[in-house]
Amino acid sequence: MPTVRQNIAYAYNGFMSRHRLAAVHLIKSALAIVLISLLLETFLFNINYFTSANYNTISLNDKLTLQETVDDQYKVTAVNHVLEFSNLNTEVHNIWLNFDYRQPAQDLRVKIQFTDDAHHTYFDSTEYTVGVPPVGVSTFSDQSEYINLNTTGLVKNLRIEIAGDDVSYPIKLSDIVLNAHHPFDFNTTRFFVCMGKWSSYHKIDTNDQSTFFDPSQESLPEGPIYGHGDWLNDTSQSDWKKIVIPIKYRSDEKPNYLMVTASASYRGDYMEGNKESRMYIDDIEFVY
Repeated sequence: MPTVRQNIAYAYNGFMSRHRLAAVHLIKSALAIVLISLLLETFLFNINYFTSANYNTISLNDKLTLQETVDDQYKVTAVNHVLEFSNLNTEVHNIWLNFDYRQPAQDLRVKIQFTDDAHHTYFDSTEYTVGVPPVGVSTFSDQSEYINLNTTGLVKNLRIEIAGDDVSYPIKLSDIVLNAHHPFDFNTTRFFVCMGKWSSYHKIDTNDQSTFFDPSQESLPEGPIYGHGDWLNDTSQSDWKKIVIPIKYRSDEKPNYLMVTASASYRGDYMEGNKESRMYIDDIEFVY
């Protein structure tokens, strides 16, 4: 009597003898799709990484006139939120505004003006010129902090205004760098959970940055946060994977509400990221 292994081998050989060409074609097609996806993720979505690799990086920290904090950050305030630099005389391809990630997330509006070989005074968009439009920057999104510029020749003077709607000052700035090397990024998925003693559910409005949440907060308008856990992943995979997320507690009190956020693309819960990303969740279990 044939064994189970022999039956499986017999069925496999029979299938391959009838459908070998179709199976080989299917495997080749799958490998081609995986290879193309990897190439797109590596080169197309990281084009700024390769184009900025040979830039001459220049830090402007020593030219800042902002007040410094005890943890070596620079304070952008309602009174002092315009940064001006003169006599730079250098090529400028991009500007990196490195905001302190530990502060509450905010959406900022950054206005940039400069003089170069083609413009001897600051300029905006007019009938004859095209200025740099205001750029949206999130203090909680590294990718948005890199601002590309199209300049002519050498940049002489530079003016950067950091403002926005309903901005909460002071804003902590860690560094400001010209011609920064873009980081190499893969799309990141995120699963976040937090709990606390709240009066009601916490609602996030993507048009209101004051409702955004980040782990550095100790409380929400609805009440204190007792614990939170966060998982970030920047690798693609096709098989199921078990993930264990430790909960970091700040209190021994019992929570009455639990908030869970799952996003296939980092910051996707705030309408940022890659809309083509997919994340599948089979089961969620809380272990006490």
